[in-house]
Amino acid sequence: MIPEWNMAGVLPPVSPGLPGAHPNRSPYETDLDHVIDQFATSPDRIKMLKGLLDFRLELSKVGITKGFQWLDESFLENVEDLESRSPRDIDVVTFYYLPEGETQQSLLIKQPALFQSSNTKD
Repeated sequence: MIPEWNMAGVLPPVSPGLPGAHPNRSPYETDLDHVIDQFATSPDRIKMLKGLLDFRLELSKVGITKGFQWLDESFLENVEDLESRSPRDIDVVTFYYLPEGETQQSLLIKQPALFQSSNTKD
């Protein structure tokens, strides 16, 4: 479960009311349904989530179906209230298991754009 933003407008490092050593802490383990339910609150956020879904679809097309992702950046902050703007991006780090019979090089040859950074920070 992902906690709500704290008073600073960010996700707390540990769920509120729990000791610092508690396992329910950042990074929070969740599924994509919960991410969508919690963060699809505006057209800009929905567009970013669609981009994440498109990225995940492309991963599955090359056989990457097991792993997990870390999400970060202004998408996970309450920037609408804090800075009177929409989030600018979602940072995504993907940890995956290589599909059987594939290497990192073979996946790169099949879909080079999938493995290039799309860093658009200002």
